[in-house]
Amino acid sequence: MILPSIKRKEKMKRRLLTKDYQRIVLESFIMPSDDWHKYYLNLIETNYQYNTDIIEQIETILNQWIEFYESKVYGELVPFKNENGKIEYVGINQIFGVDENGNKTPINMDNTFYPFQIKIEGVIHDKSMNRYFFDEQIKIIGTIKDAITLKNNLIEFEKKLPEPIRSYFKENPMPEGFELSDLEKRVEIIGQIPELLKEQKEKLQNIINENNKEEPRKYTIQQYSLAYIFDCNSIGESIPYGSKTELEKIGRKRNIGKYSPNTFYKAINKIFKEDEDLNIEKNLVEIAGEDWKAVLIELTKYPEELKKYLQSKQL
Repeated sequence: MILPSIKRKEKMKRRLLTKDYQRIVLESFIMPSDDWHKYYLNLIETNYQYNTDIIEQIETILNQWIEFYESKVYGELVPFKNENGKIEYVGINQIFGVDENGNKTPINMDNTFYPFQIKIEGVIHDKSMNRYFFDEQIKIIGTIKDAITLKNNLIEFEKKLPEPIRSYFKENPMPEGFELSDLEKRVEIIGQIPELLKEQKEKLQNIINENNKEEPRKYTIQQYSLAYIFDCNSIGESIPYGSKTELEKIGRKRNIGKYSPNTFYKAINKIFKEDEDLNIEKNLVEIAGEDWKAVLIELTKYPEELKKYLQSKQL
């Protein structure tokens, strides 16, 4: 296929057009693959300020080429009955093999090279490309995209740092481009902050601890009640089901959070009246949630006895 002539334009800060993105991709096709990374990186760094969607635009062009390549190699889609008798659609040029059961199976043809003719500045370049040719370009663009994301995250992170540390970074500015190795060095510098500024170490640690701190678990009355029932079962103590006075008295002595002893009494009786088998995990999940076992261990007064009891019940 002969493509329209593409004229090289002087690099400048401007908003790129669709034809510019096409030119960028086509010129990469005729250069050695070892140059692809630097080529794309230079172009993206030069044009990113006015074209923040440049990565997406290049990916779109490359995916269009992949579709075009597949249409040439595989051809238009036609129905094919697989070994299960179901209809699939494969390219009309699809090559088939035979599996160990004698069934026809499509063979991967992505390694097939298809010849293209690319015309740039009046010169026709013959170039044979397979699917892996395009996949490698997509991979390179993905690496640069990851670097852009990392840089943007670093910028936002550094904005939130205490002023003394931001002052240090002013003397060590952010890398200008999107070279991943340069940005990874930046990450290493950030990791050295506690050593570089010891007087800020405690404050930074407090920030880290605050961000990582998990809110304490908020238990439900059903969880408090189930914990009491399992404590009794663990030590062989009887439960005064139905006795409002006794259960409210127990509720006052146990930790039941914000709930009243009367609420504790009602929750115990509800579990008793529903008569669910507490040796079946599904029923425990319905009462106390997916973390029922962790909850029982956290609320128990008899950790060793509870552990042995759960093991005896294979829970």
